[in-house]
Amino acid sequence: MGRTSRDEVMTAGEELYLRLTTMDWSRVILEISARKRLKIATIARHLNCGAPGLRRLARGDVKEPRITLGLRLLDMHADAVCRRGEEK
Repeated sequence: MGRTSRDEVMTAGEELYLRLTTMDWSRVILEISARKRLKIATIARHLNCGAPGLRRLARGDVKEPRITLGLRLLDMHADAVCRRGEEK
């Protein structure tokens, strides 16, 4: 079994970094808002974060959230997308 060189392999941390820094967070937040019919302030309460910061992220003024908020947003987004599909 051959091994690949370090240059050809992306670590889990590098992959997570790449995905989180290139994610369209504005789209994620606005899709949660639309699909769950929630205001950004309500989403912020659910995620235990500040509404002004979440609004800045939704507007694109801030390019990426801290990792814990990003993961919670992705979980909430997945929940919104799955529930939307189940309602049909």
